[in-house]
Amino acid sequence: MLEMSQREGIGIQWLTPHLGRPPFDLPWPELQQRFQAFRQQVIQHGLAIEVHLAAEVHIGPHILTLVQQNALPCCGQWEGDPAFLLELPFERIPHGTINLIHWLTRQGVRPILAHPERLRPLQTDPGKLEAFVDAGCLVQVTAASLTGTFGARTYEAARVFLQAGQVHFLASDCHNLQRRPPGLRHGLAVATDLIGETAAKRLVSDNPARLLSSVCA
Repeated sequence: MLEMSQREGIGIQWLTPHLGRPPFDLPWPELQQRFQAFRQQVIQHGLAIEVHLAAEVHIGPHILTLVQQNALPCCGQWEGDPAFLLELPFERIPHGTINLIHWLTRQGVRPILAHPERLRPLQTDPGKLEAFVDAGCLVQVTAASLTGTFGARTYEAARVFLQAGQVHFLASDCHNLQRRPPGLRHGLAVATDLIGETAAKRLVSDNPARLLSSVCA
């Protein structure tokens, strides 16, 4: 997958395994250990792509503990605040989610909402995303959502979010070479048609560069 990403022109790839979402999550120390071994393999294979480890953190009380222990896996900084990828259940928005986002921003932490276009409540009412953005949440849309991989409802929600100027990042969110391969270039082409080249470039280049200007250790 890294070779395919590299051919698409991607120079930096964040690996974001699930955290706090059984049965997919592993203990963070184990993920770190596996990542170090994986990074050595990347170097040994001569790949030029740069890899970093973060996580897609599922919403839950453990987030409060991670923040208080300064142990939240982050993927850079936004306006001086550490930023992390926040995942919600696909079928519902848990009670208190917006309050959690407000609390996080008061703690100096910026959540990045992962694939909101795939969440049923936001597909039904895309206007609900505004409350997340107003609370200080950044937004990341999956490129494959724009190419029809996840169906018409997902595409339509992604289109609405993009054209409303509510999206900060466009990500590959690749999982494998068969059903979820890297496809950032194709999604970027659709985004360019929808919002123009300058705005689309901001989602895959300018904003990620801002995030990475001070990468969390």
